[in-house]
Amino acid sequence: MLQIRTYIIPVLVSLLIHAGVLALLGFNWNPQNPTRKIERPNFVKAQLVELKEKAPKKVAKKQPKKVDLTKRRLEQQRQKKLAEQKKQAALKKKQEDAKRKTEEERKRKEALAKKEAEARAREQELQRLQMQQELEQAIAEEEQLLAEVEFENEAQSYVSAITQRIEQNWSRPPSARTGMQCELLIQLVPTGQVVEVNIIKSSGNPAFDRSAEQAVKKVDRFPEIREMPPEVFERYYRKLRLVFNPQDLRQ
Repeated sequence: MLQIRTYIIPVLVSLLIHAGVLALLGFNWNPQNPTRKIERPNFVKAQLVELKEKAPKKVAKKQPKKVDLTKRRLEQQRQKKLAEQKKQAALKKKQEDAKRKTEEERKRKEALAKKEAEARAREQELQRLQMQQELEQAIAEEEQLLAEVEFENEAQSYVSAITQRIEQNWSRPPSARTGMQCELLIQLVPTGQVVEVNIIKSSGNPAFDRSAEQAVKKVDRFPEIREMPPEVFERYYRKLRLVFNPQDLRQ
């Protein structure tokens, strides 16, 4: 069918050309006229041209996609390796996290144990200091008590000498009787000098009270006071209380 179409057009052109030539010959034909050569203008120049239809473009058929098995296998291996690497990385991270948590727990327990040990040590130190303080306080109290006893003993030793001097200067009145009691407050200075004598508790017998007061004033000075330690004097003898209570008087 393609070949027939190819020759139709040239044939038609050829027929038209021949028909034109014949028509011209018939129109100008005259047998009486001498033959002359008539030059015919070339109005139409015919040339056979073979017309070819353009062949339609061939549409390339889609070739089935070739599968590169080697590439696929390599890709699978790569993916598998990558997955394994991720798995190992996750496992390593998990192990590191567990190790870190274990270490943190160990440090926490260690810090707690250290803190508790320090607290116990502080408590023990406080108890030790408290016991030491109590012991020192007990020792101090005992030393103070011993000092008190020593002071009292020493003070008492001076009392005997002082009362003996007063008795040597005491003239008892005839009205004095057993059971009478008079209390005096004597003020002294470190030299033993009597500064003042006051009756702070009367016996009820003015003569008896005056006799006791006069006995102290007659002594005037107690030399024993000058020999005693200052702390003993300040504590016991700056203001001395004396009780006159003779037991050898008549009823």
